[in-house]
Amino acid sequence: MRIVPIAFAALFAWAAYLNLNDPDAAPWIAVYLGAALACLRPTPVFSATLVGYCAWWAWQIHASLELQVPLLEALSDWGMHSKGSEEVRELGGLLLVCVVVSALALVRKASR
Repeated sequence: MRIVPIAFAALFAWAAYLNLNDPDAAPWIAVYLGAALACLRPTPVFSATLVGYCAWWAWQIHASLELQVPLLEALSDWGMHSKGSEEVRELGGLLLVCVVVSALALVRKASR
């Protein structure tokens, strides 16, 4: 079971690295490195704070989302030329952090 948290920590560290060239890199790098840390060295307070912050941020993105193309087209637009493509991917990243960190926290709690 130890391989799953390590794999997700690596995935989140890679996501942080990929955001280095983003115009608003700092908050994304912080979220993804925080998720990696929560996978490797979790504490209930840190995990809950991270999930709460990501859920709030995802709600903010969702509330202002103006998608002008079908969802699958927005996700497959590598150049992110369609309005809303970037926001859909950001929303997905935040929801992935919420789901993974929450699931790992629940599994750890149940195993204690």
